[in-house]
Amino acid sequence: MALHEVLEVLAGNRLLTFDRDPVTGAGTVEVAHEALLREWPRASAWVEEHRSDLARRDSLARVREEWEASGRHPDFLLSGERLTGVEEWSRTTTVGLTGPERAYLQGPASGRGPQHARRTPGASGNAS
Repeated sequence: MALHEVLEVLAGNRLLTFDRDPVTGAGTVEVAHEALLREWPRASAWVEEHRSDLARRDSLARVREEWEASGRHPDFLLSGERLTGVEEWSRTTTVGLTGPERAYLQGPASGRGPQHARRTPGASGNAS
């Protein structure tokens, strides 16, 4: 059985869902039913192997969603060690980030957006 046939069967049984990343247009696949992980040892092993990365990605998704819900208020942006840690992790993880998560890290949360410049001491170029 070819891969596309397996994917069609899993999707037909509502175990997987398919979509496109809104930013990149790349195809995405999501596990739609926990039974797939419980009954498919290979998938379960992958989740276990990447548990830490998946938890970190979930944390990033929550932070980004809170920022959006706040009306993109600068107080909801990552900063300091938290920002540095997430940026370093995002460059090395094999767990894919969604388009909005990538945009959040590449935009205001990364220190390249205008909100960060207003909040960073010395950002105006004045020496102390």
